Amino acid sequence: MGMHGGFIVTRCGWLDLRRVLEDHCGPLAEDGTVPQAAWSRLPRGEAVLHVGVHQGRCYVLDPLMALSSDSDVIVTLSRLLSCLVLGAGAETVSGTFWFTAASKGRLLRLHYDQKVSITEPFDRGPRLATEDLTPFDHPDGTGILAPVHAGGDDVSMLLDGPAEGGMRFRYAGDRFPERGQLGQKIDEHTRMHLRPDADDWKPAVVRRDNGAYDIRAWTPKR
Repeated sequence: MGMHGGFIVTRCGWLDLRRVLEDHCGPLAEDGTVPQAAWSRLPRGEAVLHVGVHQGRCYVLDPLMALSSDSDVIVTLSRLLSCLVLGAGAETVSGTFWFTAASKGRLLRLHYDQKVSITEPFDRGPRLATEDLTPFDHPDGTGILAPVHAGGDDVSMLLDGPAEGGMRFRYAGDRFPERGQLGQKIDEHTRMHLRPDADDWKPAVVRRDNGAYDIRAWTPKR
């Protein structure tokens, strides 16, 4: 249960997105195809991307969470590609949730929360209708996926991948964009709203109503 990774969705094809990503992050090396059965089996901590294209839209899984969580990158991609770009994800053990929507260089919505570290989330832009029904901090990540579905994108592409399989790419280098204005504002917000007991939090087993269990670091040590 839970979500442990990020993703990017664009209203353009992979060739255009790859070109812009390589301009910002360095070369992406082709690393073969990914059958649908292995779509969600991403190597944790490795600089890889799983890529699928469906009906003119590109769906990218980002297990390293470095690109999807960088709001400045998402806004820049939307400007250079002249389209809507979403960058979102969650690491639900630490209670970290992020969502950025931008279109043609204009920020539409930004949400960042890390429950083990800050007392209140960082928000920019008007709330989305989906937030009233399913908050961003839903422990399964459904609050992060809800606006993707509401916007007409295919959530199954993120969860299951293309029926014909996807593509895997690796970062050939370690070049990442420098921290931008939005990132700096998030850092400032974090400093201002840092939990005084942040170092006292630890993972806890949480039982669900259906009998399942989660591991979350949402409650302080007793």
